[in-house]
Amino acid sequence: SLSPIRINCTTISEPFGQVRLSCLEILGVMIDLAMMNAAQPFSCIPMLFWDALLALMFAHCNNNFFLNQIRKILHLSMLFRRRILKYLCEQQNMLRRCLQFYNETQTRTALHSFLLEMLWLFYSNDQHHLPPEVRDTSTQTNFSEDAEDEFDIYAHFEANEEWSQFMQHIEIEMTARIAQPTADDMASSVAVPGNSHDEEEDIQIDSPTNFDISQLRRGNQSVTSTASSADSDDEEYEDDDGYGF
Repeated sequence: SLSPIRINCTTISEPFGQVRLSCLEILGVMIDLAMMNAAQPFSCIPMLFWDALLALMFAHCNNNFFLNQIRKILHLSMLFRRRILKYLCEQQNMLRRCLQFYNETQTRTALHSFLLEMLWLFYSNDQHHLPPEVRDTSTQTNFSEDAEDEFDIYAHFEANEEWSQFMQHIEIEMTARIAQPTADDMASSVAVPGNSHDEEEDIQIDSPTNFDISQLRRGNQSVTSTASSADSDDEEYEDDDGYGF
């Protein structure tokens, strides 16, 4: 085990370590290289690995590099081996634990920002939150035909009362920021193409389940600033693999 490390804002009692981070990066690269056969490398990973990974996510809530790798790998598992996400949701209460962390951890961390985008990605992936007439039927959202990988993520989220309350809370926060931007919001939108307040005023919110949560991230710099370096990596990743991540 590694000795505690003191950084500017806190002391990391159990450092993640460069070796574990490198191993996680290699795993992500292996899955990327497998492309449409990504289910194969996923099948070699025991479920205990995912238990540990989920626990580490909460323990290292300010490690952008680590959180970025987790988000990518979980997203790929949703596309190619959904039984992993099913296991985490049904057996490890991932949704409840994520919402509990978000609501009960008063000091904002990088994980707060990652959870906003990651949970929305899971919830909206199958497009069940959209009216049938506007869904993109050409987009494949689950590349596995195995019965074990059948899992309705949208239904799982909708059946959770805490998720409904969370969405209502986010809608209120989102509406407030659009109506009355903070000083940080104003500063972040200066001379940034495509991020004017005129565009923000055009955002329509009709219900807690039909908006894109990324709109909140655009107008909530106090939450997302700690993950800015990871966000820049995401743009390159999306260009490389085409998975929309």
